[in-house]
Amino acid sequence: MLRTLVPSIGEESTVSGANLDARDMTETLIVEAWLSANGKSFAQLTPAAYVGNGVDTGTRTLIRQRMEQAGPTRELFQMVERLIARRTCSPARSTRTSSSCRCSTPPTT
Repeated sequence: MLRTLVPSIGEESTVSGANLDARDMTETLIVEAWLSANGKSFAQLTPAAYVGNGVDTGTRTLIRQRMEQAGPTRELFQMVERLIARRTCSPARSTRTSSSCRCSTPPTT
């Protein structure tokens, strides 16, 4: 999904029907990067390897645990949060410049 979305989303684009939650997007970025670097596809991932037991095994679980710990995964997660917050800034609460949205109030979730 990300390989399709990213090239087509522009500054003024809106996306509907897609989950743009920061945790999900960060997880997708990490998994997509790993798959691409290793010449693999989502079809090659098994549910057992990706989801694991949901406590201490599985790619998804390990990525989400690392989002809570200091380090590069958390830094990426925080960057994605800032980008999503910037994208969800509504015209009623903001002033637009050529390439930014400055919220006068925090975005709602």
